[in-house]
Amino acid sequence: MWLGDETKYQKALGLIGPPRSGKGTIGRVLKGLLGNTGYVAIGLQTLGEDFGMANLIGKKLALVPDVKLDRRANITRIMERLLTTIGEDDQTINRKNEKYWQGKLTIRWLILGNDVPQFRGTDEAGALVARMIMIPMDENFLGREDFDLTRNCLRSGPVSSTGLWRAGVDYGLGGSLFSP
Repeated sequence: MWLGDETKYQKALGLIGPPRSGKGTIGRVLKGLLGNTGYVAIGLQTLGEDFGMANLIGKKLALVPDVKLDRRANITRIMERLLTTIGEDDQTINRKNEKYWQGKLTIRWLILGNDVPQFRGTDEAGALVARMIMIPMDENFLGREDFDLTRNCLRSGPVSSTGLWRAGVDYGLGGSLFSP
């Protein structure tokens, strides 16, 4: 799912849990799979800005490393952009000092956070919630961290789905996130 251009499932993945629960490791391993050309880290705050979608063009994975929004965030615009990209709608994207880009983004969203994101007053119909799969990352590895886990998962070059599944089993995830 993460390596191809298929977006027909119209879902975003959210990993929610305490610090040191493995969310960042999963993000780094996916970045290692896709390389810098297939991956972009983006804050939700940036997504609401005028040129906030420009870096999504041509990427396969948009990683939101932490769900934080301040009072100045254009939550309505952020919601619209998440819903339309997840829902496979055509986009018109403003790029600084260039023509607008038009087309369909083949991007998947991975949203990491300590808490479930709250989009107050902007999703009464529940459309975004319906398009998200939230996986709780309940186990905290604080004091038991494997500081070499990312490197070990990526050490042999491109990572296979079997290797990710094995890592999931080894670290108590049951392989359910990365079945081969």
